[in-house]
Amino acid sequence: MACEAVAYVSIHTTVRTQEALSVGCNDPSLPVHPGQVDHIACGESNMMTRRTVGKRVGYGSTGVPAASQSQRIALIELDDHRGDTPCWRDIKKLIPEYRAITTVAIGDGDSTSFWHDTWSEASILRDALPALYSHCTDTDLTVAKVVLVGGLDSALQPRLSSTAQAERELLVNALDDIELSDARDTRWIRGGPSSDIRAADIYNTLRAPVGGPPMARVNWECFAPKKVKIFFWILRHERTRTCASLHRHGARDSPDRPFCPGVAEEADHLFVTCPRLADLWSRAVAAICSTFAAPAKAAHTSAMGVLWIIWKARNAMVFRNLQEDAPTMARHLQQHIKLWVCRAPRRLDVEPLKLWYRCPAPAPSPSHPNVFSL
Repeated sequence: MACEAVAYVSIHTTVRTQEALSVGCNDPSLPVHPGQVDHIACGESNMMTRRTVGKRVGYGSTGVPAASQSQRIALIELDDHRGDTPCWRDIKKLIPEYRAITTVAIGDGDSTSFWHDTWSEASILRDALPALYSHCTDTDLTVAKVVLVGGLDSALQPRLSSTAQAERELLVNALDDIELSDARDTRWIRGGPSSDIRAADIYNTLRAPVGGPPMARVNWECFAPKKVKIFFWILRHERTRTCASLHRHGARDSPDRPFCPGVAEEADHLFVTCPRLADLWSRAVAAICSTFAAPAKAAHTSAMGVLWIIWKARNAMVFRNLQEDAPTMARHLQQHIKLWVCRAPRRLDVEPLKLWYRCPAPAPSPSHPNVFSL
């Protein structure tokens, strides 16, 4: 079954070679680089069926497109044997991501996918009406086809589940308010300045930060040396060479932790959940939260210092058979933080951090002989 689709590819003439600009070259099998595709608007998700190339970009003897700077290639229908090329396969891969960042204002509805484009207040109907979508026999419908035939009934299974029937009733009421016009559908990048789609808008949308990796600010916004930051980066990505990790790779006979025989040395146990460190962490975190109001780098530095000292104490036990108690770890922590504070810019207030590391470590209590208080 042939399905119609419309795609527009805007190509910039900054690409100087025919090999780099695959769309419009004499060899249609060359791949398409995502940076060359500026605008793709498809009314159907299946682009492997019948299409013909309505326009191609011509080249001069220098390899630069002979037409204007922004050429538009209308891809209406292309036969199956011509559509199965690296060029069109690369374009197909971009369509879902392109639809995810664009919004459509309905005109005639011919180039807007009913299920896969964002054209209504409900966003993508495939996600908003999942039960009804699962009962649809033709998921490549355009908005125009659905509106002109008076609904989706002709493209649905004979029997609908109760959930799908409820979603159908909601959709029928909404379709009654849709009016098509003779104008073409207008597509723009979500959050873009206008409906004129530019490559810069696409790149900015795709590269927009969504929230960042977990603990990234703690990792890099601190006064710790680079080797400590790299240590924490490895820890964040669960690549720390603990005894359990080395055992899984065949480098150790036992995964047990040196401090806790019979317990596998995983990262969470080594740095947080070990009973030997429970009171240490609770007091350290309480001191950090009560002492630091600003800046955040000071609190990040203190947390990095505690992790670094725990790691160094573990290595002292493994490589030198030297077991450090909590007061010893506290003194080492104070020495490290004192040096790290010197790395802070003068404009930052690091007095809370200095006050924190200057707090003396009292003698261990009888109930917790290996725990200190900050």
